Amino acid sequence: MSPASITEKICGFWRSYLSPGKSVLVAVSGGSDSVALVFLLNELREKLKLGKLAVAHINHGLRGEESDEDEQYVRRIASDLNLPFFLKRLSGRSLSDPGIEQWARQERYLFLHSVCQSSDFDLIATGHTADDQAETLLFRMMRGAGIKGMRGILPVREDSVVRPLLFNTKKELIDWLNSKKIVYRIDSSNSDTSLSRNFIRHELLSVITGYHPDAVHRLTMLSLQMQDAWTVIEKNVHSWIEQFVLEDVDERFTVNTKGFLDKEIASEALKFLFEKHGIPANRFHIRSVFENIKRSRTFLLPGRWQYNPVKEAVFFQKENGACEELFCRIPIPGKVRCEERNIGFTITEVRDWEQRDNENSWSVFMDRDVIDGDTLIYRRVNNDDVFCPFGRSGPTSVIRFLAKQGFPKVIRSRAGVVVDGSNKVLWIPGVRLNQLCAVSKNSRNIVKIASKTLGNNI
Repeated sequence: MSPASITEKICGFWRSYLSPGKSVLVAVSGGSDSVALVFLLNELREKLKLGKLAVAHINHGLRGEESDEDEQYVRRIASDLNLPFFLKRLSGRSLSDPGIEQWARQERYLFLHSVCQSSDFDLIATGHTADDQAETLLFRMMRGAGIKGMRGILPVREDSVVRPLLFNTKKELIDWLNSKKIVYRIDSSNSDTSLSRNFIRHELLSVITGYHPDAVHRLTMLSLQMQDAWTVIEKNVHSWIEQFVLEDVDERFTVNTKGFLDKEIASEALKFLFEKHGIPANRFHIRSVFENIKRSRTFLLPGRWQYNPVKEAVFFQKENGACEELFCRIPIPGKVRCEERNIGFTITEVRDWEQRDNENSWSVFMDRDVIDGDTLIYRRVNNDDVFCPFGRSGPTSVIRFLAKQGFPKVIRSRAGVVVDGSNKVLWIPGVRLNQLCAVSKNSRNIVKIASKTLGNNI
């Protein structure tokens, strides 16, 4: 690739994804990709109408003297180009530490965002290339990523991180650097194939490109196709979550079993929920949920998570998660958001009534005249709570009823109940209405109370 075509690609990237006048903080490690990036952006500064341009370097302290030499080299680049230089030094970690790649990445972005905020930069530019994109797709493919994950490295992230070199290969950039007689550093740890990313780069991708020389380009095109596909599917996933996710908090979420009838969208939505909650699950675990949906027992997931299919819902929760306080007032009529459970309750008066059953346990009708007070309370179940389950004639313990319905102990202890002003249990949302407040032919005043999960942002 000629130097002209490299600059044309960067200009095309800027026209497609960004607008003029942006100030840019360039993350420079000293390697070929990031060095090419800062020189190219400096060369194209006027053409791209860039504002401030600066260099940021993170010395992770993982390679001793070699890391310090990288730091000094990047500092010289910033000085030669007359660009501001920002530095972060880290220590106390080793290349052999578990999770070292994730730790290093997290520390890099924490530093870059802090500089961006304190020094008023619009964008953070990183040197990710088409090769990085191919490696990322292969890595995520092996982990069983969904369509959202198979978008790969995004050209522009929501947190203002941009990748202007994403459509250039590493070889093209090295050729450009050589043509300009610009030297760069070589990270010795990049040859360590015990690190997953290096194994994919040196072992897996090299074999694939041996059979298909244009594999990197094809994988890059695949990522663009997945990005386009996700823009369409995202709306359906969002709609599915709004309709079928009944509760969604930090260490727990609940899904209506009816949602699993639409297997294709449900698979993507469930994968999204797993990623949101940090559950390191793959496609095998997603499939197991569908296979186990009618089995009322506990199933394990990675990351100390578990799920329990019980009648109309599947309860996902982290093992030994903390029990939050729960107390939410619901006016009659009116609506309220219960922050502790991320659930919204709506109570409306029903004027035109037709006889119907309370088949939907997340939306029920009640006889207003048997409800004490003008406000209901949504709280966690107590050991001494009793009620008369809909369809039965005698009272029973709420805890005992939940046990007979197949709810495991960890879910029973966290169940929420709706009570009236006299602390009478009227309803266990998602489970059963109290027969004593059910609508009959003699009911004169009727209210409908519905619960719905809120605020599921994608």
